[in-house]
Amino acid sequence: MSCSLIVHSTFRKLSQSCRRNKRGPRLAHRLALWFPGAQSVLSFVDVVWSRRSASLSGTSMKYPGRRFKSLAHAFKEIEPHVRTGKPLQTGKPFGNFARMLPREVLANLLICAVGNFESEPERFRLAGLDDPIGGDGVIEDSATEETFPTEHVLVPDLKGGAAGDIQALILGQIALKQAKGEAAYAGGKTLVVFVNAEGGPWFPNRVAKSLPTPLDFAAVWVVGLHGVENGEYSYNVMQLDREAGVADIWRVRIAADFNSWQVERVQCR
Repeated sequence: MSCSLIVHSTFRKLSQSCRRNKRGPRLAHRLALWFPGAQSVLSFVDVVWSRRSASLSGTSMKYPGRRFKSLAHAFKEIEPHVRTGKPLQTGKPFGNFARMLPREVLANLLICAVGNFESEPERFRLAGLDDPIGGDGVIEDSATEETFPTEHVLVPDLKGGAAGDIQALILGQIALKQAKGEAAYAGGKTLVVFVNAEGGPWFPNRVAKSLPTPLDFAAVWVVGLHGVENGEYSYNVMQLDREAGVADIWRVRIAADFNSWQVERVQCR
């Protein structure tokens, strides 16, 4: 299985599919599952990916990793971290899942849910890869066998719960992440911004228009909590398109028992 560093083509297909299909919200998955025993044993499968080395012509490097058996397993695994809230900002890495942080697992999981909503169930899968250049987890397209590395950055909750300028905070974190290594670091990767801060209204289209030029990352997504109602957690998942200056927005609503979820389109070209 080859690891591709070209992520933008697949993620752009999501926007193209969204533009072609103007139907309203639909149920992405409805699963009633019970997992006896230790979920850390049941939720993962060990995998090995091969990546052709850029420095050693004709050779291939193998990297071990782990993949959730299904998105349903992943939602149940992340449930306690979402309910308590604090681990999403300060939680320790999953020791048994490529050292990914809880917020990184949650954000990639929500992006996979959107991808499957716009294509087919379980097409996009969440995995962790023990690869020094693989970023903060990978999203696997099971239809094409491509894997897309992600880099994550957090807009943290301000001390004392103070409100902040969310738009400025998002753009500031993106700029810091891009400056970390420019094209050599960001090239071919998807940047995922997890917003955990409170603040006034902000406008995703304006953020898309204000992304750095040139943008070294292949794609930029923003994920943040929309609200909690009757035990159901709703997250906004946004793909920012710098060239068009707009954001495609989906909302993922997780059922109170974390056994099912729904995806709806909020803003779609």
